[in-house]
Amino acid sequence: MAHAILFIFFFISAIISFVTGSVLGDLLQQKEDDKVFYLQQVAEELAYWYKNNAFQVDSNPDIVNPQFNLNYNGKILSSKRINCHNGVYGHIFVIAIPTIEGVQTTINPDTGEVTPGRYDIIKTVNGCEIQKEFFDSSVKKTQIVAVWLENYFKSRASSDVHGYRNYFASNSCGASGDIPCVTNSSARILKDYIGGNDIDFTTAYGTDIIFDNSSSEVNLTTPPYTSRTGFTTPWGDVKWIVATGRL
Repeated sequence: MAHAILFIFFFISAIISFVTGSVLGDLLQQKEDDKVFYLQQVAEELAYWYKNNAFQVDSNPDIVNPQFNLNYNGKILSSKRINCHNGVYGHIFVIAIPTIEGVQTTINPDTGEVTPGRYDIIKTVNGCEIQKEFFDSSVKKTQIVAVWLENYFKSRASSDVHGYRNYFASNSCGASGDIPCVTNSSARILKDYIGGNDIDFTTAYGTDIIFDNSSSEVNLTTPPYTSRTGFTTPWGDVKWIVATGRL
C-alpha cells in the first residue's frame, strides 16, 4: 500500500513538473515573441523619424542619440556619419533588447559595423540606404529642372532673329535673356520662365533646388552657354547639374 501511494505521489509530481515547465516555457516564448514584435515596431518608428529628420540628422558628423524611451531595457546605438555610397553619407542605428543580461551589443562608431550581443535581439536601421534614396531623388528632380532650362533656351534661340545668344541670364550680367542674374538662388525664380510649381523646385529633403547662371562656374559670354541647378546635401556638399544651351 505504501509503495502504491509513493508511486502515485511521484507520478503526480512528475505531471505537475511537466505541466509547470510547459507553461513556463510557453510564457517565456510569449515574452520573447513580444520583444521581437516590439523591436520591429521601434525599428519602424526610428526609420520614420530618420526620414522626417534626414537633413538635420546627417548635418551632424558625430553620434546621434534619438530621444526614444525603450521598454525591456533596450538601447539605441549610433554610428557617426559615415561615407557609405561614394560621397553619400548617413548614420547607422542598431536597436538592441536584452533577453537575459543587459545589452551587450556594440557598434563601431567609425564604420557602423555592429557586433551583436550573445543574448540580445537586434534590428538595424540603415540611414545610408535612406540617404541614398533621398539623394538620388533630389538628383533626379534637379536634372528635370536642368532639362526644362535647356528646352527654354532652345525655344528662345529658335525664335530669335539675332541667332545664338545666352538666354539663361539677363543683360544685367552680359547675357541676352530675361532670367535674373544669380549665383546661388532658389530655383523657384525660374517658374515665370520655364513653368512648374513650388514642389518641382523642392528636393526630397524639403529644401529648395538652387540656380546659378552668372558665376565663374558657368559659360556666361562664351558658347556653349551654360547655367546650372543644384542642391545642398546634409553633409554640406553641393551637387550641381549643368544645363547647356543648344539650338
